[in-house]
Parts: sequence; C-alpha cells; structure tokens
Amino acid sequence: MAANTFFTDIILLAKNTVNKELKLYSDKCYKVEVIVDNESCYRTIIEWERCMGELLVERPDFAPYRYLSLQVVATDTADFSFVYCWYDSEGDSLEVIEEKIIEGIEAGFNY
Repeated sequence: MAANTFFTDIILLAKNTVNKELKLYSDKCYKVEVIVDNESCYRTIIEWERCMGELLVERPDFAPYRYLSLQVVATDTADFSFVYCWYDSEGDSLEVIEEKIIEGIEAGFNY
C-alpha cells in the first residue's frame, strides 16, 4: 500500500472512529471540537468532565509517532498525568490504529 494512500486511510479511519465512538456515549457529558480537518491533517479535541484528549493525524517532521498521536490527560488534578497515551509506529495496521483510538476514547469516558 502506498504511503500516501495509507495516510489518507488513517485520516478517514480516525474521523470515522471518533464519530462512531462518541455516538455510543451520546448520553454522557462531553465536548468535541475539530480544530483541523483537511487532506494533510486531522486534529480534534475532546473534553470530558475530568480529562481532555487530543487526537492528531499528520505527517510530522519530528515526533515520537509515525502519523497518529492520541493523548488523554487528567484535568481534575494540579499534577500532570496521562489517562491514556498512544503513538502509532511503522507496521501498525488500520485495525490496530482503530483499536487504540477506541481504547483512548473509552479511557476518557471511564476516567
């Protein structure tokens, strides 16, 4: 699979997975804001009652991930702490990426 096509697939997968998972929790309190949504970047912020998360898909110049970064941090404490953190790497399949996005969103709702 060409790198450009795979990157596009990851952006589409991220958007669809976020939307699908948030619909499952429609009875819960959260706020979502899409900051960037184009062919080269997708960035969304999700705010829950006690934590917030950022999902970022891009082609970074230098980063600890290949294309996707997902971080959920606690907002109910003065100390910085991750509720969930995952970075994709070479070799991660679309299935693995989808599973990790779902895990991150569920971590935010369950925190």
